[in-house]
Amino acid sequence: MGRKNRSKERKKEILKVCYEVFAKEGFEKTTFVKVAERLNVTNPLIVHYFGTKENMILEMVDYMYRDQAEIIAGLVENIENPEERMNAVFDYYLGETFEKNFDDIVYYGCFYLSLKNSKIKERFHKIIEHFDKVVYGEIKRYLQIRRKTHIDPNKIAFILDALIEGLDFLSAMEIAQRERPERVKQIKEVMWKLLEEKKMAI
Repeated sequence: MGRKNRSKERKKEILKVCYEVFAKEGFEKTTFVKVAERLNVTNPLIVHYFGTKENMILEMVDYMYRDQAEIIAGLVENIENPEERMNAVFDYYLGETFEKNFDDIVYYGCFYLSLKNSKIKERFHKIIEHFDKVVYGEIKRYLQIRRKTHIDPNKIAFILDALIEGLDFLSAMEIAQRERPERVKQIKEVMWKLLEEKKMAI
């Protein structure tokens, strides 16, 4: 068991360096040799852990989204007030901590590759589905407590996901026109309007 854990931790260390090389060099220039040199280990060791560059990219997607469910669970587990809990979810997913997990070169590099590679696309799908499940769970909890049964939590989760992706893309392209905190404030205002939508009289 101890050996297995050491191997797992070693792989995380290697992935961290892979991520850093990818962020600096881009996909085309990232090689096992460069990763090995950065770690001061032999090239066969990197091959042992990943086998192929494609496998390394698959692992890279997982690495970017690592531990997200556990992090958000830890942030909200002691928050009973539904508004405060929902705000904690918004603050995390729209905030700098979450954003820093996704270097633009690495994220969009992997995304570009997913358009051509079904395995990478499938990995993205699984990660996004997991993200949606976590966010959906928190939104559903809020709506149930507030007795907003007329609002579809799937719709709210999808809109939040789309707004996060749009914000990050505009920020990466440096065309958001306003500072991120101001945009985050605007997004939160939109989300709260959706969550507090009144049931239309029949």
